[in-house]
Amino acid sequence: MSEISNLSTGYGPDVLSWLSVAHALDLAGIQRPDGFTHAVIFRRCVDCLGLNIVRDGWFVCALCDGDLQADWNLEVQE
Repeated sequence: MSEISNLSTGYGPDVLSWLSVAHALDLAGIQRPDGFTHAVIFRRCVDCLGLNIVRDGWFVCALCDGDLQADWNLEVQE
């Protein structure tokens, strides 16, 4: 079976990006699972701007212990 994850270095795509991934794979005719086989939750800390991976539902920054937002917040900043 194929596996796919949203784990990335730098971008931190939301788990909702699966819809775009699935669409692209379907268009290419590539067999795929029904969803990410390992979904990673990313959040940017609003206090220190550190990129975090949320583990076990613990929405606390690993760098400064600040609270992390519940909603995905890694939009491109200009």
